[in-house]
Amino acid sequence: MGVVVLLLLLSFGTHLVYSGNHILHYYFTAVVSDVTHGLPQYSVVGYVDNLFFGRYSSDTRHPELLIPSLKGLNDLIKELTINAHDKENADIIMMKLIMSSLNKTGDGAFHVFQIKYSCELREDGGIHGNEDFAFDAKEFMTFDTENPQYLPLVQEALIVTQKWNGIFAKLKTVYMENVCISHLKFYLSHLKKDLEKKVSPKVKVSSSESESGIKLHCRVYGFYPRDVEVKWIKNGRDEIYSEESAEILPNPDGTYQIRVSVEVTPEEGATYSCHVDHSSLENPLVTPFEANNGKLLYILIAVGVTIILFAVVLGVFIYRKKSGIKWSRTAGEEERTNGHGPSCNRWRCCPRDKRRMGIVVFLLLSCGAHLASCGSHIFQYSTTLVSDPKQGLSKYSVVAYLDNLMLGTYNSDKLGPEPLTPSHSSFELYDDIEELTKIIYLKESLDKMMMKLITSSLNKTGVEDFHVMQIKNGCELSEDGSIRGNEELAFDAKDYITFDTANPEYIPVVPGALIAVQKRKELYSKLQRTYVENVCISQLKLHLPYLKNVLEKKVPPKVKISSSESESGTKLHCWVYGFYPRDVEVKWIKNGRDEIYSEESAEILPNPDGTYQIRVSVEVTPEEGATYSCHVDHSSLENPLVVPFETNNDGKLLYILIAVSVTVVLFVFLGIFRYRKRSDHQPVTTEERERD
Repeated sequence: MGVVVLLLLLSFGTHLVYSGNHILHYYFTAVVSDVTHGLPQYSVVGYVDNLFFGRYSSDTRHPELLIPSLKGLNDLIKELTINAHDKENADIIMMKLIMSSLNKTGDGAFHVFQIKYSCELREDGGIHGNEDFAFDAKEFMTFDTENPQYLPLVQEALIVTQKWNGIFAKLKTVYMENVCISHLKFYLSHLKKDLEKKVSPKVKVSSSESESGIKLHCRVYGFYPRDVEVKWIKNGRDEIYSEESAEILPNPDGTYQIRVSVEVTPEEGATYSCHVDHSSLENPLVTPFEANNGKLLYILIAVGVTIILFAVVLGVFIYRKKSGIKWSRTAGEEERTNGHGPSCNRWRCCPRDKRRMGIVVFLLLSCGAHLASCGSHIFQYSTTLVSDPKQGLSKYSVVAYLDNLMLGTYNSDKLGPEPLTPSHSSFELYDDIEELTKIIYLKESLDKMMMKLITSSLNKTGVEDFHVMQIKNGCELSEDGSIRGNEELAFDAKDYITFDTANPEYIPVVPGALIAVQKRKELYSKLQRTYVENVCISQLKLHLPYLKNVLEKKVPPKVKISSSESESGTKLHCWVYGFYPRDVEVKWIKNGRDEIYSEESAEILPNPDGTYQIRVSVEVTPEEGATYSCHVDHSSLENPLVVPFETNNDGKLLYILIAVSVTVVLFVFLGIFRYRKRSDHQPVTTEERERD
């Protein structure tokens, strides 16, 4: 299952503290699963009031103090280590008890047990404690400090509270009123300056287009303590309420940030401003939104992108003009859905088909691996990252291609890459597989960094929506020995960034990619060029000798024709199977000359033996004298394969079935008739006569 650690009890951050009151918080998390998905089996974080002062995990088995004034206290560290180990053992016992009560022991599923524990020292000297429990992201039970006992919050918790309401409840009260409060007083004496620290917020205002008008964004960052009020005001007096939940997030330096967005319909003369109130400010900070800034930025970005695209197209045109290459469409890859294969474009410079020429613009990753030009070879990775694994998807997966051959796969659920070609499945290239594994792991780390960079740039960090990032990158070794690299990136199914190898830098495809490109430029542009010229090309050259026979293999297709009834007439099916390589052209022809186009998308699918199959169907209205045939063109064939559809076959079969059925029925009736006739004419015995 996909792991979503939804901290239901912990999602509210720390409590707001009344003036003069102080609270010590601990948040405990225990995980039970064969696969913990990178999470420690047991972890603790500690807060004094709003200050995050320390943490502990079962991976390190050692507490980590985050505040400089606490780091030199060796006696404290020793005591915390002992307490953490004891607490870890106790909480794991509690979790096992809960799982046993719920009959979940050994079920193999992913389970999370969470505790939020605190004690409060009030200004008048009063003491108050609190403890809440969650199991698998749902409230489970709570501790009543007024009348010391555990209270169930769901029916399943009833058995657990009955077992715990005895010695556990009494021990908890003693701990809250003595141990926890003494710890709080100790921390307060050492953290006074840190708790009183105040850092003023910085504010940035921006806008973006939305379906109903304009979306205004107010980003407030770098403030401390955590509590802040942010709101949008229209015309200096009317508050605009946001329909989105705004979450206060921590920064690495201990400060916080928040982003509040509202949708507005532009009105002439209306003004909008972001108001920020924080304890570090004498007066609320008011930042007006300048309506023209956003439009000007979009205009500049649009002009820049247009110039870049024009330059790219012009460069391609000049290159093609100088090189004299004529491009032709590979059979079986029409962009319109006509039963010729998947709806994407593949082009090559081979003189096989001179019917059509042009420039291709295609959606990133929609076609799988590139087809290499004649005499050249391409090594390529197609990578997919998801923010949250759903419907069986791996969080990170890669497919490697050499030319048009799927070389291997990798996903984050497995320990290493999986070879798919016979020459690799024997692991004769063990060193190569090991090296490939290292490269994949490095690539996974870099790609995840890129995903974080993009989500951060788009302010989607921490958002619960499902996000997908796709990368297609690789290298091409031309016949003349020259090297060329490519990288294209899509985010949430939209083109995002492309890499220009001629002038090594990343180019934004959409305005939203501008920030990510600027941040990525210096480090990753050089890294990408190094990868192309060294790692990628060496991998390509290493694989080629072992895959030569596979790449040159050709298996001719087999064809089966059938038909079925449809609402408007008859549906003809042409099933082409067992062919290799993948590219094929399949079409239905009427009367030997007119092509019939399909309204259904026909997809080329892989077979377990490495060959491919496709099924192309068309609807026809029967006409007297009309003929239909399926035409198949493949690189393994000298001439296209033509298989006619015999329109009378179904009729003949029907007549035969009817004739056989009638004959069987006649024989059955004849047998019954003869049997009954014999029964009616049986001779009468002497005994029967005497009775009469």
